[in-house]
Amino acid sequence: MTTALILIDFQQGFDNPKWGRRNNPQAEERALHLLAHARSVGWKIIIVRHDSTALTSPLHPSHSGNALKPGFEPQEGEWLLGKCVHSAFIGTSLAKRLRDSGLERIIIAGITTDQCVSTSTRMAHNLGFEVILASDACACFGLTGPDGKMISAETLHAAHLATLNAEFARVTSVADLTGESIETPFALRQLLPEPSNLVKRKALPQLDTHMRAFIALSPMVFVGSHARDGQTDVSPRGDPPGFVAVLDANTLMIPERPGNRRADTLQNVLDTGEVGLLFMVPGVMDTLRVNGSARLVTDPSRLTPLAVEGKTPQFAIEVTIREAYLHCARCTHRAHFWDTNRWAKQGTLPHLAEMLASQMSDIDPNALRDTLEEMYKNELY
Repeated sequence: MTTALILIDFQQGFDNPKWGRRNNPQAEERALHLLAHARSVGWKIIIVRHDSTALTSPLHPSHSGNALKPGFEPQEGEWLLGKCVHSAFIGTSLAKRLRDSGLERIIIAGITTDQCVSTSTRMAHNLGFEVILASDACACFGLTGPDGKMISAETLHAAHLATLNAEFARVTSVADLTGESIETPFALRQLLPEPSNLVKRKALPQLDTHMRAFIALSPMVFVGSHARDGQTDVSPRGDPPGFVAVLDANTLMIPERPGNRRADTLQNVLDTGEVGLLFMVPGVMDTLRVNGSARLVTDPSRLTPLAVEGKTPQFAIEVTIREAYLHCARCTHRAHFWDTNRWAKQGTLPHLAEMLASQMSDIDPNALRDTLEEMYKNELY
């Protein structure tokens, strides 16, 4: 998809004091920074100038204020379009020229946020273009409302950005668009190319024979989950290889064994019902990832097959698979994960009891060490 940058009404006439107090005095600087970036990466540049039909307007072609501000003059091959209404798409050839040039994504910045920028953004969306709005490269002026009360430029600017972002555009910053920060998928894909066709195709809607075999060999799965309030958690689950039961190509069952009773994963499952799983097999560099919906199950007939050492779990997490895919071994190779020569030597870190005692002054590390060792020996199930 090709991209166009549309800069709207960066004209000298907006420096006239008649407009009143303005917000965002850095808008022009940010817009010029965006313009320089657009030229460096080959986006199409479109400069829009407002040719007011009102003789008293500083933007009327007969006045010096109609001229573009320094730095916004189009270069060779760039488009300059004049308009006489709020929308850059009314009375101009803009929409046709964009389509004829295969330009489907447009980035907009300009003056004023609440009028020509807002109107052009809404119409661009309604015409079927993907629209991104550079919020910090826009500005507007305060206005008096119908009740006679002054509405500040900051309030107008924020309100219009909010309504545009909800329905008509992705509102972001210049830094995001130039790759100086990453706030949107657009910025991410400026730095990170789209995945290969192989990577896209390997995600399957259900388990195949290789994935089933991987799970049968796996003694460890990491369960990622989240709550509606944004609280996230990744929790390890370990048992003898194959402890996660494959009920069919679309369904897994993860037994819940005794733990610390924080129940982070379990509460998140109750809250949002979404999980991401990462399976690992000792000595195998590749991993298996599974994403899907989850619920807690207490049916004895489904729990009995999950018993270990005669202990049946009280409940289990049933996962309905949405996608599953094998993950290549770059990360484990970089980490030398299974290279025992690189593993930390026993005692490199203090015992867990000692670390917890250093965090909580009322803990006796020796007593806690004994408790933990007894738990590991006799209370795994």
